[in-house]
Amino acid sequence: NIIDAKAALYTNTGRIKFQQGLFNEAVKDFHNVYDIQLEQKPKNYFNLARTMNTLGLIYIEEKNYDLALDYHFDVLKTYKQHIGISELLLANSNDSIGIIFTHKHDYDQALKYLFRAMKLYEKYLPNKDHPTMATNYNNIGLVFYYIKQHSQALEYCLEALTIREKVLPITHT
Repeated sequence: NIIDAKAALYTNTGRIKFQQGLFNEAVKDFHNVYDIQLEQKPKNYFNLARTMNTLGLIYIEEKNYDLALDYHFDVLKTYKQHIGISELLLANSNDSIGIIFTHKHDYDQALKYLFRAMKLYEKYLPNKDHPTMATNYNNIGLVFYYIKQHSQALEYCLEALTIREKVLPITHT
């Protein structure tokens, strides 16, 4: 269908512009995708949530944390209300929200969402030594570092390092 093809083209050009660092142009393309998908709902909430997630990520890159947070909360709400099939999607949304709160220096909220993500990851990832766990532990460690709880920061960062050393080859960048 022509509408889906148009959304796919905007998605592709938006991704390319994002990779080139042309965030304002990427935002325009993804807003076009969002508008197209919004007109089609309730047909495909998953694609709509994915587009909102991408917009949130672009706004993080632009350091527009309030807008990024709005989009990521909408993603979380959409997943809870309409998808509900993947706890890992909920974990990813909680993780993104925790990262945004870290950027906003709201460390209590950051830890709240990062720990929610951690619990979901621990429960639903295939194993504890997953690279996603390492990233989450590192993010938690960073927050503890910022609030000067260095022993906890070290604990989480060392756990992240241990996982990375187990699962990623030395040549991995």
